Amino acid sequence: MTNLGGEVPAKAEEKKVEEKKEAAPVKAAPVKPAKPAKKPPTKVLKFKTWEVYDYGEEELVFAEADVNLGMSFNFYNCVKTTVRIEGKTKSAAFFSCKKMKVQVNHMVAQIEMLKCDEMKLYPIVRVPQVTLEHCK
Repeated sequence: MTNLGGEVPAKAEEKKVEEKKEAAPVKAAPVKPAKPAKKPPTKVLKFKTWEVYDYGEEELVFAEADVNLGMSFNFYNCVKTTVRIEGKTKSAAFFSCKKMKVQVNHMVAQIEMLKCDEMKLYPIVRVPQVTLEHCK
């Protein structure tokens, strides 16, 4: 109740209003994407195709005794690897490889490079066709 004069009666109880202080929101540190776990290098012969995965700074040699005319080679995610394929083979393909040195004696079909960076190819006898897609 208030008087007409606008004064608050002396007997009125004052209520304390506690101000709720809101804590400043805590900003979490920006989340960095996790690096994929490093996979061990793998070299597997499946029927007449060599599947080579995740090799690093190493030299892979496929000797002429291990290679025949119907064989093909697939390399995935290899970095700074030196590859020598001796003898006459069907084809080779490189997927997402970087800074590789590739030396081949004789290819019957072709060499494909998809999403590869800074590749060096050294044909010794014959490579009839080289296909590059999305390479730097």
